[in-house]
Amino acid sequence: MIDVQFHKYTPFWNKYRPAILKMMQGGVNDWQHYQFMKHELDSFGKKPKGGHDFHMIVSESKLVKSIRDSEIAKDLFEVLQHSQTASALLAANRYEIILDKKLALRISRQNISEPAPVVQAETTN
Repeated sequence: MIDVQFHKYTPFWNKYRPAILKMMQGGVNDWQHYQFMKHELDSFGKKPKGGHDFHMIVSESKLVKSIRDSEIAKDLFEVLQHSQTASALLAANRYEIILDKKLALRISRQNISEPAPVVQAETTN
């Protein structure tokens, strides 16, 4: 078990860490998708005021886009930082990670050596 300080969504992200790592290893500039079920996050209590959705950009293991208002995004970032595999991937690539309002997780990987275009995932509301 990974030694991660407990936060509200840490167990959720630890459960899906293997799937997320596989998504992070997907093709460069290809969006990887995973659909969560609504009841999975409902079990954590009342939905936050702004919802569960977030948009995170990480380059060379550093956050490029702030996630300070999203507890679920902060917990995901911490789980990834404590994973040896994820840490290596985060250090070598740029990632755009989006959880939309319909609980679809999207991850896109770009090489750091290439100019980093801001790629937007299709959002469906």
